[in-house]
Amino acid sequence: MITLKFATPYGAAVGLTAYQIAQWVPGIEAATNGRVKIEMYEGGALLGTADMIDGTIAGITDIGFTHIQYSPGVFPVTEALTLPLGVTSPWVGTQLSFDFIEQFKPKEWDRLKLLSLMSSGPSGLFTKKPVRTLEDLKGMIIRAPGPIGDVMDALGAVPRPIPYPEIYDAISKGVIDGVDISTQVLEDSKVAEVVDYVTFIWPIAHPYTFYYVMNLDTWNKLPADIQIIFDEFTKESMLRDAGVNDDEDFEGVEFARELGVEFIDLSPAEAARWIQAVEPVIEDYVETMVAAGWTETEVRGWIKFISERIDYWTAKSLELGLKSAAGPIESRR
Repeated sequence: MITLKFATPYGAAVGLTAYQIAQWVPGIEAATNGRVKIEMYEGGALLGTADMIDGTIAGITDIGFTHIQYSPGVFPVTEALTLPLGVTSPWVGTQLSFDFIEQFKPKEWDRLKLLSLMSSGPSGLFTKKPVRTLEDLKGMIIRAPGPIGDVMDALGAVPRPIPYPEIYDAISKGVIDGVDISTQVLEDSKVAEVVDYVTFIWPIAHPYTFYYVMNLDTWNKLPADIQIIFDEFTKESMLRDAGVNDDEDFEGVEFARELGVEFIDLSPAEAARWIQAVEPVIEDYVETMVAAGWTETEVRGWIKFISERIDYWTAKSLELGLKSAAGPIESRR
């Protein structure tokens, strides 16, 4: 039997652990007919958000799971997926992630075995005070880690990279004024209990891009047939989990409605102002990547590809009748 350690900063009660990981781990074990056994280390028991990548590379864990925004600058090419380009659902974002990695094959993952990526849904702004315009958001302290903090800064807010488990207390104690995150946390982390408003900001959606990675030495020691199972099962599960993310997003919305939280959609004119406000974030990314050695043509090619694939997969999702809790109005239930 092959025994592997699995580390995630998310606790057992968080939807990502309770649904996605809780299905992925026994799924891998079953798919390998018990030849692989996975030991779970949840809630940062083995590695936290900041040291997940270095810890996986060093072999502290065999498998790691969190999102790339916790490691700003480590995956610079893949960070293009987190730009405020309007991802409309977890399913759209996950399909986009697959396409992007297949198309561009970023070398930044070469120190690890990238098993798969998965996208969150469009973030919303969950706040104590209503946010209907850019002026309402100005000066508000908003939890937003890594590159997403740049988006909040461009919108006039003050970003704070507070760890996920601390969000509830930080809002309830007034340390922050709100959080920029997907709607599933309204229920699974009970954030709806400490906010009064949710503003849908899907036109500038900048999703959290989650990863499953494996230590490279661990991967190379696995039998070839086990490697195939990991590759195939993980990609299949990511698409399934994108659907789970959609369901959890809807559950978060319903939970918040029951508590009397008010939901706000930006008017078309206001959404256009937000899109214009975050353009410097995209331009800063281009400049940073060019300064780091990529050509402007390359970088703008990534962005163009992302925008086109968002449009393609959004149209496909509407054709298939797939819904989004926080995306365009026509995609909601």
